[in-house]
Amino acid sequence: MMHPHRKTQYRSMQTTNELDEVLNYTGKHIYEGMDEAFQRDRRMLLYALTWPAAWLDSQALRMHREDYQRMLMDKLKQITRHGDPARYRAYFPKYLLKCLQDHCHHHHETLYRELKHASYSIEEIVNNIQTGTDNHTIVLAQAHALLRQKQRNKDTTAPTNQMTLAL
Repeated sequence: MMHPHRKTQYRSMQTTNELDEVLNYTGKHIYEGMDEAFQRDRRMLLYALTWPAAWLDSQALRMHREDYQRMLMDKLKQITRHGDPARYRAYFPKYLLKCLQDHCHHHHETLYRELKHASYSIEEIVNNIQTGTDNHTIVLAQAHALLRQKQRNKDTTAPTNQMTLAL
């Protein structure tokens, strides 16, 4: 029997592997020559890259792995082509997250129509029969929740050298 923590670690590693191409592109084109900053921002980059999956999951929408990766790559290419490095150089993950959120909210109706269309659903069913269930969106949404949870669990206690009021 698999230990629950190992299952989570496997899913997290699987998610990282699925997003490797996107992360490699980001490192090469956005963080060119800034390896330390890329490593520092890696967790927040994963958070930003998994946010659309969490949003899709909250809308009860599923997207194929290839379509999800294409959406991310298209957005990154738009940023590198049309974006202003002066605006996003300071902290790129925040800029990327905002771009992805705006994209999903702006294209909500189009995404809903495309992903709920019968042909997309039939294609998904046939694909699941041939290769097993494709839970790509769900796995990425779970990874996003784990990343968000780790951000919330940061130590926010007051330093011990400060006085506290007790009643």
